Amino acid sequence: MSQTHEEYWLKRKLADLGRVYNFTEERIRMLKRDYKQAIKDIRNLLRDGDIKDYEKRRLKLLQKQIEKRLEILFELEEAYVTRVLWHTFEEEYYHGIFNLNQLVGYGAGTYYLAPDVIESAITTAWSGANYSDRIWKRKKELGKTVEEILRKGMLMGYSNARMTKQLAEQMDVSLRQAGRLIRTETCYVANQATLQSYKELDVEEYEFLATLDLLTSQTCRHLDGKKYPRNQAQVGLNYPPMHPHCRSSTIPVVDETEGIEEKRLAKDVDREYYEVPASMKYEEWYEKYVKTNPEYLLLEKKIKNRYADEKKYARYQEILGKNAPRTFDEFQEMKYNDGDEWGLFQDYVKSIKREELTSLASFNLYKSVSKEIDEKLIGLTTSNGIQITGKSKHFIARVIGSVVQKRSGVPIDNIISAITSPTRVTAIRELKNGRSQRFSLDNTCSVSVNPDTGILIQVNPYSSRKDG
Repeated sequence: MSQTHEEYWLKRKLADLGRVYNFTEERIRMLKRDYKQAIKDIRNLLRDGDIKDYEKRRLKLLQKQIEKRLEILFELEEAYVTRVLWHTFEEEYYHGIFNLNQLVGYGAGTYYLAPDVIESAITTAWSGANYSDRIWKRKKELGKTVEEILRKGMLMGYSNARMTKQLAEQMDVSLRQAGRLIRTETCYVANQATLQSYKELDVEEYEFLATLDLLTSQTCRHLDGKKYPRNQAQVGLNYPPMHPHCRSSTIPVVDETEGIEEKRLAKDVDREYYEVPASMKYEEWYEKYVKTNPEYLLLEKKIKNRYADEKKYARYQEILGKNAPRTFDEFQEMKYNDGDEWGLFQDYVKSIKREELTSLASFNLYKSVSKEIDEKLIGLTTSNGIQITGKSKHFIARVIGSVVQKRSGVPIDNIISAITSPTRVTAIRELKNGRSQRFSLDNTCSVSVNPDTGILIQVNPYSSRKDG
């Protein structure tokens, strides 16, 4: 057996997997709609009365109603998954047979895929439990969570809106798990169908094929290009899927055929395909195209940190509400592409958390005020000769003001007047983090400055108390 024909097989793999992908994602979209409807139905059940007023008997009835609704939802999920897996096995098996026949004329004749072969493949507990068991285990866990939310809501007197939000969040988690299950099981079944076509046509050897992009796991990267005997194929060891969300596949090792150009495909940072030599394996591709490309390296950083970043983004959404970055992509773009803006954004979040800044203030306002401070205040000289060189992290928030702390903001022009033409200048005070001197303008504001560094420490609007 000689070299495989990556270009031939990649084109066909992409076409075959594209069909499977579209079918799978459509079922996932349908499942999302069903989840949304289930949440809506549960919200309507909760509207019948405040949970805090429920008697124990009525609470049990409510739990049963929600449990029944969840059962319907998970029955639909199981039906979707079963249909996807059955369809995937048929598609990959018959297309695998066809592609081999097209290339080398293997096994002329008619091939019949028995239903029990498909049934056996899709119900195999290849990762400890089959898909059906996993679905109903998740339903059981979700039921327990719902019960806990309702019980706690009754004891704590939570509003229906609060509990509906908690239930929706838990169901979103379940939906993400469902998507992962469908995609992972589909990968398994697609590759099992391919393996079955190898057996039918007596293909003795296969080559592991990883996707040439930065989403590929380290495990699959190291296996790329390696060849194994078909009868030694083991899922998770040398045959995909190697892990959840695995996108790796295999191609048959067949006799060389003339007229087929030896190429394989890779993806650039925009997820567009380009050609590389067929002999190039993942680690070679990484060395040549990734390590020398800042855009690739940036993308790799985003991918590696995605899980931690998603948690951080969710936290920022809780703190900032509508003032958070509109999308996760915008959040990552700011974090990894603009060091100055990212640092400013973190200061903004901290100011909101500490209630130094009104939660009504957007990040755009925060940025514009920071810029105005830099343009109008940095470089000025105080009445006693201190040159302003910078601002503390919470100075911006002080300029804007805080509703919670009942402290109004201070116009930049008033700050300029206070430090250049003060009505009062206090003696220098020794503080834990440095020295401070206050410049006050009657009925306007007071500004604290570090006399040694020229840093603007803080600003306060006028108060009736005397400056000390």
